[in-house]
Amino acid sequence: MLYEVRTYTLRPGTVAEFEERFAKRLPLREKHSKLGAFWHTEFGPLNQVIHVYPYDDLQQRTTVRAALAQDTARFAMQLQRPVGPHLGWSILLVIGFLGWVGATVCLIWYVVDGAGNFARRQGLLWGSLMAVFFTLWLIGMRLT
Repeated sequence: MLYEVRTYTLRPGTVAEFEERFAKRLPLREKHSKLGAFWHTEFGPLNQVIHVYPYDDLQQRTTVRAALAQDTARFAMQLQRPVGPHLGWSILLVIGFLGWVGATVCLIWYVVDGAGNFARRQGLLWGSLMAVFFTLWLIGMRLT
């Protein structure tokens, strides 16, 4: 007997959504092999979903996996789900981070001259840009 144990670590707050999607796809999956166990964590490492598929031997698992790869109905259902983080927020995250780093470097480089004098206008400009880009970075991290 061979058991395939799959553990998925999900984003916080998405376990219920994962379970709903899994329930919709389960009949298509069970055409090929039965589900042995399914549970989610409530203590310890949180936001994890574990499911187990039993097989008689490695040959049966290989055959089932090959059949799953050819199952067009199951593949079509996979295409209906949103994939990964939202691209717009991901771009905002990168722009915010790079802008924050660039503004910080410019603040250090341009605000104090070689004689140690502080350029007030330059400091205000680069400090403001640093704050704006840092805020964009935080927003991007939150929404990605």
